[in-house]
Amino acid sequence: MNRQSACTRRSFLYKTGLTIGGAMASANLYTAPVEAQTMRIRPDIATIKANDPLLDALKKGVTALRALDNTDPTNPKGWTKLAKIHEAFCPHSNWFFLPWHRAYLYHFEQVCRDASGNPNFVLPYWDWTKSPSLPWQFWGAGNPLMDDTREIDSNDTASPNNVGQNVIYGGGGKLGIVNITDFITFASSPTTTPSGPLNPSQLPQIQRERAGYGVLEGTPHNYIHGTFVRGNMAMSMSPLDPIFWLHHANIDRLWTEWVKRNPNQMPKDMTQQWKFWYDFQLMGFDNIRKTGRPALTVRSVLSTYALGYRYDTQPAIRVPLTLAKVFPSFSPEMANIKAVGQTATTTEALTAESNVSPELRRHINRVRTVAVARAAASNATRIRLTLEVKPPEDLRTIVRVFLNSPSANQKTPTGDPSFVGAFSFFGDDHADHSDTGSRFTFDVTRTVRNLTSNGLFKDDGYVRVSLVPVAHDRASETKASVHLISFRLEAVS
Repeated sequence: MNRQSACTRRSFLYKTGLTIGGAMASANLYTAPVEAQTMRIRPDIATIKANDPLLDALKKGVTALRALDNTDPTNPKGWTKLAKIHEAFCPHSNWFFLPWHRAYLYHFEQVCRDASGNPNFVLPYWDWTKSPSLPWQFWGAGNPLMDDTREIDSNDTASPNNVGQNVIYGGGGKLGIVNITDFITFASSPTTTPSGPLNPSQLPQIQRERAGYGVLEGTPHNYIHGTFVRGNMAMSMSPLDPIFWLHHANIDRLWTEWVKRNPNQMPKDMTQQWKFWYDFQLMGFDNIRKTGRPALTVRSVLSTYALGYRYDTQPAIRVPLTLAKVFPSFSPEMANIKAVGQTATTTEALTAESNVSPELRRHINRVRTVAVARAAASNATRIRLTLEVKPPEDLRTIVRVFLNSPSANQKTPTGDPSFVGAFSFFGDDHADHSDTGSRFTFDVTRTVRNLTSNGLFKDDGYVRVSLVPVAHDRASETKASVHLISFRLEAVS
């Protein structure tokens, strides 16, 4: 199979994009679980003191669940069995990533609540943007929240280039992940949508199909797992490290932040593709969900309120959900740019170049001239960049992406107007080292404007993408090379 034909068959992934909200459990959109009668508030772990009953309950719950590994090893609620759910069912690099992990946290919170003996237990979150060191509550010999496999210590801090204020919330010339209006760019790409009768045996494979990383997953999520904490956290058995649950609670919280900033982005065009997503039954929880409770679908987890919890950063009162529009690509074939055979190393960055279609060029120039205030509106044109890469040998590598900056290298700062963003890899046993590689998506609208305002945008009908790998340490520099298979630039609105 040649690469061009493979890319053509994948092109349906880029034909449409939309943004999904979920601030309220509307009767015609959601099915609320029975237990969503009491609203619990998930707090920031940084606000939890040593004598807090919540911390005591978390430790007791984890201790009890760990003990089941020895006393009742076949119990599906044992610590290792809970982690194996992630190993066997977790979706990454696709549109089930956020709803599945929300359901996973929801079930774990209930299991841990019962195991702790505290009916008021609620799962805290680790806000690595405000508190870049792994929380002090998770360190210390004899502490059930400790994991000896971590490759960091209590003094290490996460890089602001991957989890910082500007990266997540915007500022300093950056759009901010939670300000991205296109759901695919924000949350990860669609899987295959069956066109006819579906064999149920296909569903587990579809749930785990690797379609493409959105920015929330590909940047802060992957970085914390695979570059910063490491150890168990870098593997598909990552829930063995208790910090997994707080890390994913923060990812879940950022989804609610995105909903808050994009309140009118629920699609009203229920195409077959998106109806399949809404109605998809999230798999892996049959052995741990409470007796008599229905299995969760994507539709039933879109609202945290419907699940009976909110974060301390969410409003106490649910905001009415209104329907908006679907955000399609103008054309999936505007720029299908191949870069086969090009590899970036720590000593030599790569720049791939190709011409841009006249139609896409018009949309790019529209983006360059539109007022910044209007650019934030949901009906504004956005420019989306998708990269397909073959992961490096050392999966701790961070890859920085630059647009129209052929001289970009290791010394080019992330504050440069041409900087798009950075992505990381997660899971030694998740990694795709095949020729198809892993896909990462970015919104480059703000980058186009930054280049324009600095007089650096050359409207010559070409686009240039540069990759600069950053090694974890000097010893791993030779293993940090990244192979660029292809990249795609498209307009969405």
